Amino acid sequence: MNSALLRESLPDFLKQRTRIMSSDTGATGEFVVYWMCTAVRADENPALEAACKAAETLGCPLLVYHGLSSRYPFASDRHHRFIMEGARDVEQALAAKGIPYLFHLERPDSPPALKLLAQRAALVVTEHLPTPPIRRWLATLIDATDTVFWCVDTACVVSLELSTKRFSRAFAFRDQMAEERDSALRTPYPSFDFAQFEAPKDLPVAHTTLHG
Repeated sequence: MNSALLRESLPDFLKQRTRIMSSDTGATGEFVVYWMCTAVRADENPALEAACKAAETLGCPLLVYHGLSSRYPFASDRHHRFIMEGARDVEQALAAKGIPYLFHLERPDSPPALKLLAQRAALVVTEHLPTPPIRRWLATLIDATDTVFWCVDTACVVSLELSTKRFSRAFAFRDQMAEERDSALRTPYPSFDFAQFEAPKDLPVAHTTLHG
């Protein structure tokens, strides 16, 4: 399915938060990957919900991929412990929903797991986070594959996609989006029901055990 049509099939709440980041090459794949970076949660996560809906529409497996590397500025044991404790909790929450989850702790001899998964995927969904180093990682990954990528706003009360121009001052953005913000704060978060998913087969990297 064309990626624009696939995006159009999303519920409005998810569609307005979803940006297509790469050209549609017509490539097909085996599964949908949700690359979890900062929205490490199983509830009220628009990126996860968009990935689930896309996998349902395409009739293919879904995989949540969550990787941890030390190859970025200011990496530390304290930060990594925080990430791994959160990963343990989200693994349990996703298992309860029937959503396959793969946590990959990168080592010096590890294969490029995310790149290999993306090359086999019909779609990669991740969070819209236009800051370093994730912005650079995303651009590199898009250049290295023929896969369609979506970025979904998971952080803002009002999606950044609804803003019509750039702002140099915070108060100007706040004033323009006041009506949308007030409306969003009064509206309960929508509920989404999804079927359970099978895990993709023959993955290029093993899951790192977070329990025991």
